[in-house]
Amino acid sequence: MDERSQALSVDWIKDQLSDWLPRDATLINHGGYLGRSVIYEVVELQIFLKIFLRNSSDRFSREYQAFELLKNARLSSVEVSRTGRFSNGVHWLATKKIHGENLESVLPQLPNRAISSVYAEMGDYLARQHDISVPQQSALSKQRDLLARFRKLVTYIAKLNLKNASMHERAAALGWKIAHALESTERVLIHRDFSSRNCLVLQKDRVIQLSGVIDYELALAGDPMEDLAKLALKDFLKFPSAKPAFLGAYKQLSPLNESDQDRFLFFVVYLSFEIFSWSASKDNQYFRQTQNSLEAAINRDPLFNLLE
Repeated sequence: MDERSQALSVDWIKDQLSDWLPRDATLINHGGYLGRSVIYEVVELQIFLKIFLRNSSDRFSREYQAFELLKNARLSSVEVSRTGRFSNGVHWLATKKIHGENLESVLPQLPNRAISSVYAEMGDYLARQHDISVPQQSALSKQRDLLARFRKLVTYIAKLNLKNASMHERAAALGWKIAHALESTERVLIHRDFSSRNCLVLQKDRVIQLSGVIDYELALAGDPMEDLAKLALKDFLKFPSAKPAFLGAYKQLSPLNESDQDRFLFFVVYLSFEIFSWSASKDNQYFRQTQNSLEAAINRDPLFNLLE
């Protein structure tokens, strides 16, 4: 067993954290995503313990610093209680438990009115988050060459010879056509995986409320349209009532213009190709969903028009 596999052993974790984690504590494994991290619930202490497995130091620093910025802006309901590093160099972060269900899991059972209500809350939240500036020396200020990355993605996807290759070519052409709009980007705190999967909600007496937004390990200083594009790809086509509710609340605090629309479409294409690069072989359902969303976007479906 290698060191990173050991970090998944409950006994090993308890040995490593014996100064504060009771030996008889109950740890429930809530899994992770794509091997990036794993999350345990410590039942008796009412906390979540997140262990950063891939690019551990970088992802830990970004999540921790994002939570600090959100706390200073009085926006986040996530409260960090402890941080540290195991003997094998893997970083961990403990947060007080946020009560609520994963929105993605309950959406199929919700009536349209409830969906609209919670997405309006999400729009308000994200607009306020996009008002947060990031210090230049922060781990969140990591620079990315988006156009160089996009060029590599276009080449790689073409070599995969996937279905709907002609649609991918049209999408790539659209991406290059509007890429110039990226020059007018204001860099703010972006989540980079903002969707129903990372939102927690509480339901009581047929009322649903946003209780927290989690998983900021990919956060960076970047273009706010990247967050809107990720949300659109993930949620808008499946739940059409989400879009008007979300944008109605978002625009009240952060009005949108033609440049925003162009940058949004660029990120819809860019993120679709990012998703294709791994999901084609690992997650066929997500791959198909993204294919459908991208096709709708390049065909100018109103669901992908932020100005309507």
